Amino acid sequence: MALLAFSMELGAGLALYEARRYSANAGEDADRVLHQLNFIRQHMVASLAELRTAQNASAVFQNEFWRDFYRALSDGMTRRSLVKVSALALCLALPAHAAESSSLVIALDLTKSVAVGAPGQRQEFNKNVRGDR
Repeated sequence: MALLAFSMELGAGLALYEARRYSANAGEDADRVLHQLNFIRQHMVASLAELRTAQNASAVFQNEFWRDFYRALSDGMTRRSLVKVSALALCLALPAHAAESSSLVIALDLTKSVAVGAPGQRQEFNKNVRGDR
């Protein structure tokens, strides 16, 4: 048994030696083979990245859609609330300013619809200028 084990180890060693000797002179360029191997690995990584991108595309689209929707909704509410607050401030500031001063501005209706009057009465326009009722 010992002789059999020794001969098997010796045979395996010789086979390994011959395999290494033949692989160095196998007729293929080792640099070219390594270059092809690296190219194939890069292609596999790119294909895997493309596959992951395609798998996640629907979730990414959905998240971007809702993000943009809520941002637009928020921006619209901000603009509307800014207009409402400005209008409220203007409405509150004008009466306070008018109460402090004694000036009063009245807009007269200059259209032809008030230029008529009943016979024997003053025209509506003249009543408006004098402030009569």
